[in-house]
Amino acid sequence: MKCDLDSFLDYFAVVRVVNLNKDDWAKSKCSCGWSMKNYNCYHLIVLATNTDLVNIPNKYKNVNISAKAKRGRKPLAKKALEKQAHA
Repeated sequence: MKCDLDSFLDYFAVVRVVNLNKDDWAKSKCSCGWSMKNYNCYHLIVLATNTDLVNIPNKYKNVNISAKAKRGRKPLAKKALEKQAHA
């Protein structure tokens, strides 16, 4: 199969290559940009969890992940600051 450089780069941007070290999962390597900068990523943690190399305590599994609050006042607070017209 022949492919040009552009199609290879598009393919490489989507595919993650993970080398899982079963003796010490923290020394595993991933091809994503985050892992190359920080030496770990969620790809490694998920793979280590799925292969039972690490157990995550239940207190961390039940944490709700929500978006951060937006900057500025909430929309309901804006009405209090509006100038009222006198009738």
